[in-house]
Amino acid sequence: MDELTLVRELRTEAPDPTPAKLAAGRRALTAVTARRPRRAVDRRITVPAVVAAVTAVAVAVSLLVSGTPRTAEAPLRAAPRLTPAELLHRAAAAAERQTVAEPRADQWIYTLRTERNRTLGTATARDEQWRAYPGTDEIPGLGDSYSARDRWAFDATLPDDPRAVLSRVRAFLGPDNMPGTGDDPAAGQTPEETDVHSYRAVTYLICSRLPDPAGQAKLLRALAAVPGLTVTDRPVRDAAGRPAVALGRDDPGTEGGRLEMLLDPGTYRLLGVRTVATEPLRIRDGRTLGTGAVLMETAFLRTAVVDADHERP
Repeated sequence: MDELTLVRELRTEAPDPTPAKLAAGRRALTAVTARRPRRAVDRRITVPAVVAAVTAVAVAVSLLVSGTPRTAEAPLRAAPRLTPAELLHRAAAAAERQTVAEPRADQWIYTLRTERNRTLGTATARDEQWRAYPGTDEIPGLGDSYSARDRWAFDATLPDDPRAVLSRVRAFLGPDNMPGTGDDPAAGQTPEETDVHSYRAVTYLICSRLPDPAGQAKLLRALAAVPGLTVTDRPVRDAAGRPAVALGRDDPGTEGGRLEMLLDPGTYRLLGVRTVATEPLRIRDGRTLGTGAVLMETAFLRTAVVDADHERP
């Protein structure tokens, strides 16, 4: 699956989570860290399952290169105050104006992004990835996941009605963002569970590396129908230092748990994603990050279709 390095938090004083709570987080963590070796971690680490919704971009090949220092940043200017629905509808209109052709079966998708994980104390780094367009990802312990071509085909066949889109998405992706059963599980969920499932799964698909523009617009409009979304009351910066508007939702089923998408305040293009603490969190080095601290952030810098593995656009 498409993956993004998950936020990991450590509370030295906390009791062990229940097996049920660990299960979803373990699946998500395995998915997002499959592309690189993982450090040994304490068993008490909990993973906000909401982060799994983001970007899981599993890759055929990845190459990590050193981050570059940020240039001097201009002062942030206040963006127009928009409701979540207004922001998402503007983003949908912007997506529809894009022209993206579906890649050929023999092509690769190249992505360049900047990442930082404060809970592990990692410095900002630039990450290049190549993935075969039709290739299916092997996730250790979890089997195969959807390929980029599967997701393109899914996006291209979405209906126009936002509620119908949400139902299709929940059937396509489970609450842990692994392939769904093909049936919408909403009948067996509480309303809040359904809303959290919708938010995680739609956000995951929106952050896929090469979405079909028409399908992307339908997903953005469908996301506007999910209750509980909020827009930050002040402009922020993404991991690359670019001004952004943050839209997100809390996930009461996990610890530490708010996932935000970052949009360009002028073009409404997706710039990146981040997770934000909803309560103070003790991290690995013993420090405590306060409520509102950015835990993990990723900025999407470049996406392109290339003809060969390790070819740069």
